[in-house]
Amino acid sequence: MGTEAVHAAVAAGAGHRRRRVLLLPLPLQGHINPMFHLASVLHARGFAVTVFHLQPAGVNAPDASLHPAFDFVPVPADGDGDGAGGDYLEATLAGILDVNRRCEAPFRERLAALLEEAAPAGGGDVACLVADAHLLTLMDVARRLGVPTLALRTGSAASFRVFAAHRMLRDMGYLPARALPYGVDVSRGKIVSWGPQRDVLAHPAIAAFWTHCGWNSTLESVCAGVPMLLRPCFGDQPGNARYAERVWRAGLALDGGGGELERGKVEAAIRRLMEEDDGAGMRRRAGELKSRAAECITKAGSSCLIIDKLVNHILSI
Repeated sequence: MGTEAVHAAVAAGAGHRRRRVLLLPLPLQGHINPMFHLASVLHARGFAVTVFHLQPAGVNAPDASLHPAFDFVPVPADGDGDGAGGDYLEATLAGILDVNRRCEAPFRERLAALLEEAAPAGGGDVACLVADAHLLTLMDVARRLGVPTLALRTGSAASFRVFAAHRMLRDMGYLPARALPYGVDVSRGKIVSWGPQRDVLAHPAIAAFWTHCGWNSTLESVCAGVPMLLRPCFGDQPGNARYAERVWRAGLALDGGGGELERGKVEAAIRRLMEEDDGAGMRRRAGELKSRAAECITKAGSSCLIIDKLVNHILSI
């Protein structure tokens, strides 16, 4: 299956030597979405796009039919997963390490086959690989095969600043921090397996968004002009929540300590956001953020200028 996919990816580019960008997303929805947003932008700038999608058990592969302009190469995982138990955070981190380990050999095989066949077939020069920053082992595979490699971090700039300062914070004694409880046990309410969150947030009936403060969700709420009820769990989420509440002032934290929620406090927070004066201020500032976010993607906007720099960098490799 993998060989046929590689042949198809190479043949799709035959006859026109466009620079080709290879993409390697982490198979988690919050990481897949920004990678495909970037893929669409790069394709619009003239690059051919090939996506290596990792296929460990229990994860959703991207739907290739939704992206007919991209080529897809499936990368199955070797062996069985570790089946890590424990809490959500431990299981997530263990799963990321497991994906790196089990997909290393299959990814090496498929990437080597694509590189070998692309040049003589006229399938387009491979410009670089853009990989999720959590796939360190697979990025090393690409570098050893001579492929220039860029890492895509799907969190906020503030979270990256903290990540870059990790060693300094340890040296200064701020880390390791006291562990906080995390996770939410859902026993009531309607649960759906998936929903088009951007479309939901854009609906005029939506007055507020209860969010775990992942960066995708935070940005989508900003772009929709919807104020947020903030309930972060781990990773960059507490920092995103503090930013939304204290800097943008377009959100309201449900519980600053990460402890158990009380029904009365939840009700009070919702009423404050929906009915009181400071809630009206949050809604107004959310609308202002929406306008500023829209300016960023105009031709002279900051996001467009950054993409220009990225395209120029890829072309210079």
